[in-house]
Amino acid sequence: CDLVFAPTPMMRDYLLEQGTDTKVQVLPTGLNRSYFDSDESISRGLRNQLGGKKRYVFCTIARLAKEKNLDFLIDTMYDLKARFGNQFRLLVMGDGPEREHLQNRIGELGLMDQVLLLGNIPNDQIKYYCKACDLFLFASKSETQGIVLLEAMAAQVPVIAVKASGVVDVVKNARNGYMVSENREEMADKICRALENPVLYDQLSRGAQETAWEYLNTNIARRAEAGYQDAIACNMRRGYRHAMAND
Repeated sequence: CDLVFAPTPMMRDYLLEQGTDTKVQVLPTGLNRSYFDSDESISRGLRNQLGGKKRYVFCTIARLAKEKNLDFLIDTMYDLKARFGNQFRLLVMGDGPEREHLQNRIGELGLMDQVLLLGNIPNDQIKYYCKACDLFLFASKSETQGIVLLEAMAAQVPVIAVKASGVVDVVKNARNGYMVSENREEMADKICRALENPVLYDQLSRGAQETAWEYLNTNIARRAEAGYQDAIACNMRRGYRHAMAND
């Protein structure tokens, strides 16, 4: 190949470590402009309907499978209950083979009023659910790209996420959210820090959307075009040098 596109810096570094000697350029998946368009009335309705008049509403998007690390997130909600009492709710969007196990875990911890499993939500509706929430929480350690994080950020929702591939390329501490180790106390601390300081929260919210704009698909397309043009130009220069050498 004349050029290889990798979706994240981490994947680029992995390819280079494996011995790839072709130029590797980072080209993430872009966000459609529609992710930034919101209807406040729809989001308010969802918050009233699903938030149960809680002071804080969180959400996450993940397939309900072991690798998405949702047990850790639910256990963190148990710890958070000691700080916030019943004044919060986590909305889990997605479905999968672990649904029954997770529902049982929620019951065992007495979190039936704090954690709701919503099942699959249509893609074109996700932005309204995110906008209805105060924070996007994420515990998966198996993402190549942080697409769902960017979808939340496009809705001006700060992200608190476990440090992992896909996350490290998107979440910037104190700018658009926080990355944490797989430590429940640390995650609960960052959730509290973001919510209990209004000035900080506004800063994180603005930073989240600014980050998402960087991934607008038209911006990504321009980067792709520039990469193709550069590869074509390099190939033509090689062909010219080869022809000159043969002469």
